[in-house]
Amino acid sequence: MKTPLAFAALLWPVVALAQDAWPQQPTHVMGIRLGAPLVSAGIQPCDASNEVRGRISTSTLCFHPRAAQGRPDRTFYTVHNAPDLGTGAQRVLLEVAYGQVAGILLTGHAAGFDKAVAVLEARYGPATQTVAGRAPAQAGAGETAVSKRWRGDRVTIEALNPFGRADEFTVYWSDLAAQARRDARLTRESTRIADKL
Repeated sequence: MKTPLAFAALLWPVVALAQDAWPQQPTHVMGIRLGAPLVSAGIQPCDASNEVRGRISTSTLCFHPRAAQGRPDRTFYTVHNAPDLGTGAQRVLLEVAYGQVAGILLTGHAAGFDKAVAVLEARYGPATQTVAGRAPAQAGAGETAVSKRWRGDRVTIEALNPFGRADEFTVYWSDLAAQARRDARLTRESTRIADKL
């Protein structure tokens, strides 16, 4: 799965408007603690949140594996019963790296992007950077992409419209320490394996 940062790199030409430092960095998103071990991040497995095993709870915030657990460095879980941002249909995923919450990804219909940005600015203050430029090829020729970024020393948030397809936007909350730990561990593992060649 590609992150919003990968798509933002494709924007061209780029216009950036830097703003003041970002003092409102979150430690929690939707009650989920960024950077925490998944077992103590404030969200439980969906099976544990319901009295009927195998059935997803209809009211409790919970996570469910999205796919096979083959990559400890990047595992995604679907979040059920996330708070509605008022932007239409939305999907929320947890990105877990070596057992810790590394990021939270929310996608929704592109028509709800302005509302999502308004909600983010109400919660976190004005974006620290705005980027506009040509959208990725898969979004459609002639599309303009807009990215709003909140960059701090512990957390970054990026809201990108369009994201991959012309009809969806994304918001990605990233815990920088968890991402750095994952990158360092991947580098160590790659070096160890490379030494065997």
